[in-house]
Amino acid sequence: MAAFGVPAAQIARRLATSRTRVDRGLAVAGSKLARGAAERWGILTLDQAAVVAQFDDDDEAVKQLVVAAQHGGFDHKAQQLRDARADAAARAEAAQALTAAGVTVGDRPVWDDKTVKRLRELKQGDQPLTEDNHTDCPRHAAFLATDWIYPESDEDPDGDDPDGELSAEDPDGDEDRDRAKPYRAWVPENVCTDCAAHGHTLRFGGHDSGSGRKPVSEPDDDEREAARAARRDVIQSNKDWDSAAREVGPAQRFRRSPTPSSCSNTWH
Repeated sequence: MAAFGVPAAQIARRLATSRTRVDRGLAVAGSKLARGAAERWGILTLDQAAVVAQFDDDDEAVKQLVVAAQHGGFDHKAQQLRDARADAAARAEAAQALTAAGVTVGDRPVWDDKTVKRLRELKQGDQPLTEDNHTDCPRHAAFLATDWIYPESDEDPDGDDPDGELSAEDPDGDEDRDRAKPYRAWVPENVCTDCAAHGHTLRFGGHDSGSGRKPVSEPDDDEREAARAARRDVIQSNKDWDSAAREVGPAQRFRRSPTPSSCSNTWH
């Protein structure tokens, strides 16, 4: 019926089924990859095949979904993939905003990089470096990292409305409270990509006091790799927890990053 131009709502009425089921069936029918997966792997339900259709431009995601359908955890894997897609889109948007502002965007430097340093680690003479006083440096740049954003709220902390300003449409003030909730976003971390060449020095630094012990700032290679692995594990665990929490409700879109006021396009 859809091929003859019959709207989904009419198809649902004629077949005495739900509009949701019709929409999912049409989604599967319109996705060659979802149809193929459903035909090849008979384990996929209509709902699961409709989810696969959401990722018909991503072969690897489809493989992961099929494996999850076979072994369990399909809904959780689907939510992880949605979150990863939203995360990537939010990061690309934030990078585009930085580039439009004339900022070079690069990867996060390793902590012991001797050339690329965060501005908060640097000073020029006795003056700590900031985004404002470093923008004229030809090696000014930034990398993107996720951080929690805490919106300012003018609400009474007890939830009261002493001035009677709550709208008639939202008498309980729920919409304002939702807007004031913390959320994660991609934010820029400003760096200099050649600090020594431009006269910047470290604001803080460890040194060997003569005890012969290794300075805190100079761990060995095994310790560095262990620290990196621990950080990767924490980041992935946080993402897995967020995805699991979202399974009970609609997928939440990754919030847009704050637009940088200013921040010179990828370093290598």
